[in-house]
Amino acid sequence: MTAKKDLTAEELREKIFTAKDIKFEPMKIEEWGVTIWIKSLTQQERSEALEAARTGDEDELKRGENFQMAVLIVGIRDKDGNQVFTKADIKKLREKNASVLDRITRKITELSGFGAEMEEALRSRF
Repeated sequence: MTAKKDLTAEELREKIFTAKDIKFEPMKIEEWGVTIWIKSLTQQERSEALEAARTGDEDELKRGENFQMAVLIVGIRDKDGNQVFTKADIKKLREKNASVLDRITRKITELSGFGAEMEEALRSRF
């Protein structure tokens, strides 16, 4: 039996940075008649979404909506991993069924490891 070799700091660093750790899953949206792909957020994307919920408008409802829009824009993808929406689409996204958008947001945040932070941000919408 061979002993497992401990990795050096450089080997660990390389292994971590090359790991494919972003989740990518299909999600059928019956109301829209499509299957979208959901991507887990990177740490930077997650931080930006949380920042959108903390800053800007004084209205808590608006900040919660900013959080949700940030999550949807970066988390909804096509089958090839391409981002479907941009910030320019926010106005049109706001016209869609809220329960559908909430369901997609929950799935993205679930894949991204959100816990109490997500619940607090979504609660501030209501």
